[in-house]
Amino acid sequence: MATINKVRTSKLSYFFGEKAATDVLCFTKIIPRGSYLPQDITYYIQDITGGAIKSNMVNLRIDGRTPLRYNILVKYYCSL
Repeated sequence: MATINKVRTSKLSYFFGEKAATDVLCFTKIIPRGSYLPQDITYYIQDITGGAIKSNMVNLRIDGRTPLRYNILVKYYCSL
């Protein structure tokens, strides 16, 4: 069992949110086998809106048994 964003799951694949057909893969992160948990993964999205810099942040915490016996691949999808 693993805990992903406070959700306990035994699945090897887990998805949060909704992915539209037009969304694109904008960031990937691999947590390698042998790593210790918990791991925090942060991805920042920055763009310019109305003359100011706007910053959005996505934070994901992965927890479970350590050391990891397998790689974990985290993918972030962005809308255009």
